[in-house]
Amino acid sequence: MPKMIELTPSNESMKPLSRPIVVVNRELFIHSTVKKHRHTWGQFVYASRGVLAVATTVSRYIVPPEQGVWVTPNTCHEVTAISDVELTSFYFDNTVLSGFPECCCVLNVEFF
Repeated sequence: MPKMIELTPSNESMKPLSRPIVVVNRELFIHSTVKKHRHTWGQFVYASRGVLAVATTVSRYIVPPEQGVWVTPNTCHEVTAISDVELTSFYFDNTVLSGFPECCCVLNVEFF
């Protein structure tokens, strides 16, 4: 089994949100893991290239580019690159969460 490269969460995920919706782009290389963390807002984790694994304390999701994972506020999670990944995280302040799922889940990403 390959050795995993442990990464810290993004700077943006470790401080209060500056706007109701914040978008963070990041490149992850194969076998990289963003170590377990949590934040007080919701997050949609999506890779436009590559395959991700997102693990919470109760579930594990493996998602290709046509899907992403909704992570609810205060959920401990980690993100692992199964391949080289172009990652985009959308951080949503709790004031804009009306209509979002109440539990972590996979959501489809549709291109028009």
